[in-house]
Amino acid sequence: MVYTQSFNEKGIWKTMCLTEEEVEQVIQEHKKISNKILKECLEDCLNSEIVSALFESRCPKLYTLMQNRLQDKIKAYANNRDFIDQPLELIKKLKEEKI
Repeated sequence: MVYTQSFNEKGIWKTMCLTEEEVEQVIQEHKKISNKILKECLEDCLNSEIVSALFESRCPKLYTLMQNRLQDKIKAYANNRDFIDQPLELIKKLKEEKI
């Protein structure tokens, strides 16, 4: 399954997607988190119905983790773009001052 998110960069709409490796990393992260939370829920109460409800309320959804990873990737892209654009703008200003 492909996870994508569209974002606007300076008036131009772009789409960011997670690679297969990134999706697999998020799935593995979700499994670790889920197991840890399930153990905590089992320690907190003994009734299986309550454990199930408690786990459901505490555990993040896989979709939410995928969206968070996409947001992080978009922010990293935006930060790198700003970093790349800054030297170009500085060079333009320096050229304008020399003329």
